Amino acid sequence: EGKGVVTQDSAGLAQKGGATWSHIQIANTPEAIHTTKVDTAKADLVIACDSIVAAGKATLSLMREGQTYVAMNSHATPTAAFVTNADWQAPSAGCEAALLAAVGRDHLGVFDAEQVAVQLLGDSLYTNPLLLGYAWQQGRVPLGREALMRAFELNGTQVDNNKAAFEWGRRCAHDLAAVQAMFTAAQVIQFVKKPSLDETVKKRVDFLTGYQDAAYAQQYAAFVAQVRQAEAGLKSTRLSEAVARYLFKLMAYKDEYEVARLHTDAAFTAKIA
Repeated sequence: EGKGVVTQDSAGLAQKGGATWSHIQIANTPEAIHTTKVDTAKADLVIACDSIVAAGKATLSLMREGQTYVAMNSHATPTAAFVTNADWQAPSAGCEAALLAAVGRDHLGVFDAEQVAVQLLGDSLYTNPLLLGYAWQQGRVPLGREALMRAFELNGTQVDNNKAAFEWGRRCAHDLAAVQAMFTAAQVIQFVKKPSLDETVKKRVDFLTGYQDAAYAQQYAAFVAQVRQAEAGLKSTRLSEAVARYLFKLMAYKDEYEVARLHTDAAFTAKIA
């Protein structure tokens, strides 16, 4: 687009020992830019990929109420404090409050950009271009879409995914609830309580009664009861449970007669229908 651009990155340290900022200045001409960093209270846009860094004094000093717009990722990244403090909790609410006080409600956009990136693109790495798309859709980035798409192409890394992240960010700005509604529901894992020995025996007695007859089923129940009585002095039921399980398998072997019986059972045929 023929505009002037100056960037300066300051590298942070691992485990948030130091914050990371990228100062980007865009002007209509290169001659209009006279510094390498954004001056105090001069930021027009803050893309807050890390809310803790964004709410720090150094970043807040660059903002001005009514001028600076903040696109904030509400997902909290653990700091070095979590290593020594097991009860550490992310100050997400405090970070948002600090940014709100600095720029005002109309100049603050907050959502869990990392969750969107992971759910829709499979990796938190796409949080940054997603936030860029969010800010662009709000009219806060002085570049056309074509120029940004070309920048992704020139970068040459995960071009399609970065472009997709940008577009998802735009959709989040337009209708965040609709985007979140597309998330895959979390899988609910239900733990089934282990049946008691009495429940196991009763279930197998009922099966053996249908398998052959009541007398046959009682042979099974009597043998398990005999083993259970012998094991009572050991204050354990492990042997009895094993006998209940494997004696049943021995007595209820599936021959052609059993297959025929099952196919006459309406409940069984309903299961395989």
